[in-house]
Amino acid sequence: VNNPWVVRGYQHELRNEKKFPNTPSFIYDEGGKRGRICLVGEKATWEKDGKKTISTSLIDQAGFKKLFKLDDWNDVVIIAKGNRILHYLNDQLILDFTDNDPALALTEGVLAVQLHAGKPMWAEFKNIRLKEIK
Repeated sequence: VNNPWVVRGYQHELRNEKKFPNTPSFIYDEGGKRGRICLVGEKATWEKDGKKTISTSLIDQAGFKKLFKLDDWNDVVIIAKGNRILHYLNDQLILDFTDNDPALALTEGVLAVQLHAGKPMWAEFKNIRLKEIK
């Protein structure tokens, strides 16, 4: 069923936390079965056989603690090109993910923002821009 109100796919998590693994910016497989498919600091590939390989660490807990602005605005840039996704936080690459599983990789879809269910919280967004890169 193609319901426009059901969002599935790569979800960029934003949280007002600095402590790993609950830091912002990991990729979650919304509506899928893989859960957290790439964590902050990882250069990871999800392979055709369903296994995740991690080839390097981009940022550690101490570096993230300095980079992330708690209770303030943070700049997030997400570059999605084919089956590769790069996440930048405050001008630093913090996540590099490649999805090589042809049955699960997404190369098109919708963009959505949400306020997650759970404890009382708020969400604010500003200056959202989309740009097609050719």
